[in-house]
Amino acid sequence: MKKRLFILIIALILILVLVYFGVRTIISGKVVGFESDVVLTKATLPAYFEKQEIVQDLPDSSSILLKLYNFNTGNRQWEESYIIEKGSVRVGSVADPDIEILLHSKYIPKLADFCNTVRDAKGNGDFGFSSKMNKVGFLWKYKSSLKYRGCLGY
Repeated sequence: MKKRLFILIIALILILVLVYFGVRTIISGKVVGFESDVVLTKATLPAYFEKQEIVQDLPDSSSILLKLYNFNTGNRQWEESYIIEKGSVRVGSVADPDIEILLHSKYIPKLADFCNTVRDAKGNGDFGFSSKMNKVGFLWKYKSSLKYRGCLGY
């Protein structure tokens, strides 16, 4: 009995490793539906993002908090926060999100070119991404969104 359990656990770990590295190699980073010629504002961001495939592909119980900030006074100042769930983006906050994304607000007008804008922000140190979920739980829950992983630089 113990031997079967041990073999089952090893097989499960092996499958998770193969899925993780296998999916990683086939991701192109291109987000279908985003248009690089659209200029967004804080007011138009929720309606625009709600229509995007990346938001539609989120799991039903997803909870992502996008927090905007600036350094206009020399210190970080928090601006709007957006709650992103499957098919929904709205201004607000949530106590314990699955994912918290920090983004300098100067990138909002260019977010229609999502992948390139996030890469630029990340390269300039203006993008933060954190999750309190363990890696296996995170990958399992957000497996439908793994194709966008290249856009986030992970």
